[in-house]
Amino acid sequence: MKTLLLTLLIASSFAVSSQDYELLDFTDSRNGEVYRTARISGLTWMMDNLNFETSNSACYGGNPANCQNFGMLYTIEEARNACPEGWRLPTSDELLAAVLTFVELDYQSEEDQEVTRMTNDGRKAYKELSGDASMNLLLGGVGMMVKGDEYFAMNEAGQYWLNDGQFSISKKKFWLVLSDDSTPFNYQRSSCRCVSDN
Repeated sequence: MKTLLLTLLIASSFAVSSQDYELLDFTDSRNGEVYRTARISGLTWMMDNLNFETSNSACYGGNPANCQNFGMLYTIEEARNACPEGWRLPTSDELLAAVLTFVELDYQSEEDQEVTRMTNDGRKAYKELSGDASMNLLLGGVGMMVKGDEYFAMNEAGQYWLNDGQFSISKKKFWLVLSDDSTPFNYQRSSCRCVSDN
């Protein structure tokens, strides 16, 4: 397995113009859930975390109220099929294109290593990407299925599936994990943001 980890460090200059877009509603016909959507970098993005129940999805801590606030948490296999018809998981390139609409990023790549660096500038990345005026990324935590169901980091970090990996955001940093092998992710539950080409 070859895994590529990209740590995205906020550049010193934040000369990115503010995004001006219209929020529209999309209703998932499967359960009536309504999602706000916006056109960003050539794609229509859900501005809310996916909240559609599958056979192995879960609310953080088993509490349904957390699904209302943060959406459901999914395994990688279920995430790939959880989006409504006409929607899908974004790729890492599509994610980066959207993120760069709101913040300037300088990223470094490392192969087969854990990235442990942290930067205080990551706090600004969180501020720029978490509000309703940007991508509204949420700190919905993560689920682990190693010794039963365990949950970590609600309101501290958010972890999201991509078609080719996952990305995470916290109040201190933003990072991206790309992999051609989903095995390392098999015991995790994470959030989903769906995109549409229309």
